[in-house]
Amino acid sequence: MNAAGRILRVVMVPLAVVLLADSKLPAAVPAGCSVAAHPDHATAAEVEWNAETGCFEVSLQLPGVVLEEELSALRGQRVNLETTPQAEQLLQQYVEARFQLSGREFSRCRMQWVGMELELKHVWAYFELRPEAGDRLPVGVQPALQLQATSSLLASREGQVNLLSLTVGTARGTAHLTSQQSTAAVQFERGRAVPLLQY
Repeated sequence: MNAAGRILRVVMVPLAVVLLADSKLPAAVPAGCSVAAHPDHATAAEVEWNAETGCFEVSLQLPGVVLEEELSALRGQRVNLETTPQAEQLLQQYVEARFQLSGREFSRCRMQWVGMELELKHVWAYFELRPEAGDRLPVGVQPALQLQATSSLLASREGQVNLLSLTVGTARGTAHLTSQQSTAAVQFERGRAVPLLQY
């Protein structure tokens, strides 16, 4: 019980010891959790191949305050995602210029914007990436598991990390992108994808 007489719950979480990328010291991290950058310096994308529509469906989470600062710097005036007219269009243009997938059967994807959602600390962008016309990927066929992800989201931030979790059929893949390495191969393994994001 605390001073107000309320019962407090203590949760014991098993820990795993991991070596952080920029450190020689191990850190204790709850088992089953991944190590990521500071929340204000990270984006996370959940991407799933939809064989019926022939496109990748994307849910992208960005830190709201940092995104507004980035859009403001690019536009040359203050952008508030809640009140700035055409804020959603600015976000769409920003993401479209900085987020891409390519593969063996297609060189790039065309974006179809679905919408955005504002939360207290984060902004969600929803869109589809469709392999461009003329590329060899008919509807109903899943792409080969040789995909490249490109993301330069919030690249002006030191220590920026863009995480991507991609599901194609029963295979899941991940990519870890930074401002220094904005393109990387998606690393696949068989099994169901583990979400990067907590809904």
